Amino acid sequence: MQTGLSSESLAKLTAIEVSEGNEGNFIAQEKISLKDKPYIDMLRDNPELEIQIMGAMDKLVDASMDVPVFHITSRAIRFKSGAEQTTGYIENIAEKGFRARDTNVAALMERGSDARIGTPMYFRDAPYKFLRAIATSLMHYGHHGSRTNKESLTEQRDRGEGVPVMLLIDATETPLIRGTDYDDHFQLGEPVDPSHIVGMVELSGLKVSKSADLAKVAQGYTSAVSARMEQHTAQAA
Repeated sequence: MQTGLSSESLAKLTAIEVSEGNEGNFIAQEKISLKDKPYIDMLRDNPELEIQIMGAMDKLVDASMDVPVFHITSRAIRFKSGAEQTTGYIENIAEKGFRARDTNVAALMERGSDARIGTPMYFRDAPYKFLRAIATSLMHYGHHGSRTNKESLTEQRDRGEGVPVMLLIDATETPLIRGTDYDDHFQLGEPVDPSHIVGMVELSGLKVSKSADLAKVAQGYTSAVSARMEQHTAQAA
């Protein structure tokens, strides 16, 4: 059937979710973007993950901290034999931190009439938006960690591939400079000390197009945030 709408227009349509009221009448409860629905369904199937996301965001709200941005890099090269050789990147970052204007990061975005960096309160109130934001950013930049075309890895390029990791960064007091790729691409405006590394999430072998894999990334992210916030609270006590 011809609708007269382009595929882009169709993607912007919304679905109305209804439930049966006490008197048997169907009532509209929530207007849901079709782009959000897979993540809503995912949390319905995994309520523990929803609780974990909301709990991590609550901790950030309580600490007046921003949602961590993330930098994707290779922690090692994995050869065809299965053996791994460290790239030295993680060790270098753990010692020296991140350089200003030379470190690309992704920010989890709030998407509506325009796109802006999401807040902990926003993702706490709509945890499915957190899943969508992570999936979107990893689809944009996830391949960065598996590429081995950096100059320091040129000789290894044909022998294996990078083992990607996501490094979470507390950039609450760090200015972010908008990048030139997608709207979630930024650069650190100032150097960031290693103490601001929130945690690391392994990405090797994961595809965020798969719900189970996206759940693993979200669990890793929120577990790192919660652990960091608990450490922050203990230090402040």
